[in-house]
Amino acid sequence: MPAGASVPDRAPLTFAAPLTLRRSGASFPIPHRSATPGKDWLSALLLAALLHVAPAAAAGFEACLQHFPHRAVPQLALAPSLQLRPLCFDAFAVLHSGASKTPVYAVARLNARDFENVPRRSRGRNPFYEEARLPAAERARLADYKARRPDGSRMDRGHVVPAGDMTTATGFAQSFSLANMVPQVPSMNQGPWNRIEQDTRRYVQRARGDVYVFTGPIFGPAPERLGPGGVWIPQA
Repeated sequence: MPAGASVPDRAPLTFAAPLTLRRSGASFPIPHRSATPGKDWLSALLLAALLHVAPAAAAGFEACLQHFPHRAVPQLALAPSLQLRPLCFDAFAVLHSGASKTPVYAVARLNARDFENVPRRSRGRNPFYEEARLPAAERARLADYKARRPDGSRMDRGHVVPAGDMTTATGFAQSFSLANMVPQVPSMNQGPWNRIEQDTRRYVQRARGDVYVFTGPIFGPAPERLGPGGVWIPQA
């Protein structure tokens, strides 16, 4: 996406008020946040993804079903060429694409009680790391995010699950995995997107019970690539 564009280059698949989805007799609320008030395409995208929730666990996420609503993993019709790999972290889960070298989506279960008396954490000098659980050909590299685009600009390593949502030291450290990143325009990452993340945390802190936050990028038909590894740059 061009630097300075007004549309966020990560599409938040979560909303500002509870949304109830029904599937095979099951009903559960999904809170959501909207990056662009009044834009219904985000709601439609969430519905398109989550109305296919299956009661059985998707292979690979068995160790972290607690991060998903009703322990049900979204079943998406995605091409095998995306090289999908489920990744479990202590406080979130990522469906990773070895083709884009980014998440397809990430999900975290948040609760107001988890934010009580949480110390402010420092990221340190270089907390970002390459995800060793992924095959070398499918993982983003630190060098990819140091590369410049054709216009000379650089991209931020944009968290999909925000570090600020992580209330434990382990979760905070794991959020800096490059498997949890997408290239993002710096002005968006540090401005409007940061405010969306903060607004979501404020919602969680006044909500009753668990809040499940799904977030993921949207790519165009011919994504721009970043770095020697060719990390896809999201369109939205």
